[in-house]
Amino acid sequence: MKQLGYVLDEKTAKEIYRLLIEMPTGYAAYGYGKLTFCMVHDEAKEILVHFYDEVEFNAMLLSKGWTSLGELHNTYDEYMTNKCYEVGITYNLIINN
Repeated sequence: MKQLGYVLDEKTAKEIYRLLIEMPTGYAAYGYGKLTFCMVHDEAKEILVHFYDEVEFNAMLLSKGWTSLGELHNTYDEYMTNKCYEVGITYNLIINN
């Protein structure tokens, strides 16, 4: 998870690891998805500060309907690129390979 950019303290990482061992098919899909949503929200709030609009942001996240996390990241990057340009903030797109 650290290699994917998730910053976790040792205690949290161990708890997630235990949950993955106990429920590998249930927690991984929902837990990882939830963590991804939290991370994009936190990043957008940090970058956009007072230009961040929770309703607009959530509408963007849900605009593609049921989709993969890869497509969610693409939608997020497109939104952030456009929004930051609109309000005059530099957004450095990081492409995850």
